[in-house]
Parts: sequence; structure tokens; C-alpha cells
Amino acid sequence: MLRFYHSFNAALYAATEKAGILIDGIFNGKKVGVSDMDLDVYDMILEKKGIFANLSGVLFTHLHPDHFDADLTERLLSEHPDLRAPGLSHLPALLEDGQLPGPSGISGDQQQKNRAALYDLYGTSYAGWTLDTKKERQIQFQDLSVMLLPARHDGDAFTAVPHQSMIVSSGIQSWFIAGDAQVSASLAYEASFYANSGSFTGIFINPLQLASPGGREFLSLLPAEQIYIYHLPLPEDDIFSYERTAHSFCVKMSAEFPNICLAGHMSYIRPGSPNKK
Repeated sequence: MLRFYHSFNAALYAATEKAGILIDGIFNGKKVGVSDMDLDVYDMILEKKGIFANLSGVLFTHLHPDHFDADLTERLLSEHPDLRAPGLSHLPALLEDGQLPGPSGISGDQQQKNRAALYDLYGTSYAGWTLDTKKERQIQFQDLSVMLLPARHDGDAFTAVPHQSMIVSSGIQSWFIAGDAQVSASLAYEASFYANSGSFTGIFINPLQLASPGGREFLSLLPAEQIYIYHLPLPEDDIFSYERTAHSFCVKMSAEFPNICLAGHMSYIRPGSPNKK
């Protein structure tokens, strides 16, 4: 049986009896208004103890600090190189003026501005890492399958950020993980093609995506048993009131999407059993 464990921020651990995948689960985000990683949890990951005993891979939707920490990731992969995410690799060096690789299809001037802005905000979190998100790819971890879908990062300031959403499947279950993607009808249609049973067991989406113009349309086109709002910090770090915003969306959208709820912190996500309204 496929189960998801959610700690906080966007960290998820998908596991069966045979394999486990950590998604956006090595992070530090307090400086951008969310929470830093619990180092006791990191030690469990490093030692493959407890629920992480079957850890088989470490994946990231993108490399912003609330999803990825360079130093902690480097330590983990130096001790367990078999866990390396496809497409995650070291850069020989950061580019001369502190720019980072960006996607094609953007004008040179705009790409330079985007890269410079990204480095000002998040440069230290990359610390020489890059993520290749230019094509769809499917990877297998024992009885767990992951489809990586290139998807533009939400927000005009972040168009240069390499980003991928994910579909995790095992047996008849398929779960969609939005990350920080710009949700849209086209992404919904693309994702629905990979749902094992024709619909998703669960969707993970963040409050800002729900607030975006395409949020409602995206959810209406992507059938799911349960919609989980995630990417929420711990209460003591919630300086931007993300949880209050998320709760407000649950209330406002419950008539249209009665299966929407907040993903609980430090808890298992069980299909059909909402964590929090």
C-alpha cells in the first residue's frame, strides 16, 4: 500500500513496503517565511531509520531553499550516492556574475534579469547545484513509479527557475504533487494522462496556486479523491499567515470541492481521511 508522510513546508515521503521516495524533504526555509528542517528528522533520513528504512531516492521539484538545502543534500548524497535525484548535479562553478542556468525560450535580456534576481534572493541555497527539468522522464523505485513533468514555476519573477511537478504511482494509486508550478488546464490534461486508474488518489497543491487565476480550473479538470493544501510552515514560523489563508480557501471552495482539506503536519496522509478542514 502506498502511503504519504507529510512533515511541513512541501516535504513529502511516499513509501510502500518495498521502497520510499523523499520529495522536497531536505530544506531550510525560515528566511523566506516558512520553516527550517527538523535536524532530528534529517538524522533519521541520513541513517535510514524509522519510516525512512526503505528510502530509495531523493527528488526535488526545484531548488528554492524551502524545498532544497545544498549542504544537507550534499552530505546525504556523499554517504548514499544511490539516492541521487535524476537531473540533480553539481555545476563546475557558478557563472561569473552570479547567474544561474535558466530555461530556453526566454529572451537573453529577460533571462539575465531573471537569473540576477534569483541569485539575489536564493543564490546561496544553490551552492553549485543545478536541476535538469527539460523533459518528461519516468523513474522506477521497486514498486514505486515517478513521472517527472516539466512545469513552469508560478510567478513572473521565477520564470528562470527549473521546475518539475511529479506523479507518484503504485498499483492503482496515483498522486499528483504540484510543487510550485503554475497550475493550468494544460498541466491538468498532461497530468491526467498518467493517472493509473483514470483519477488521482490525492493532489497536493499550495495556497498560492489555489489563489491563482488557473487554480479552480486546474482542480476541476484533474479528478481526485482528495485535495490536500500543503506547503505550510509550522505555526511559530507562519509570519505570512499561510495557514489562515489555506483554511479560508477550504471554507470558500468546499461547496465546489468538498474533498479539499489541509495536510496535517508530521502525520500520515490516508486516502479518504482528511487531516484538517
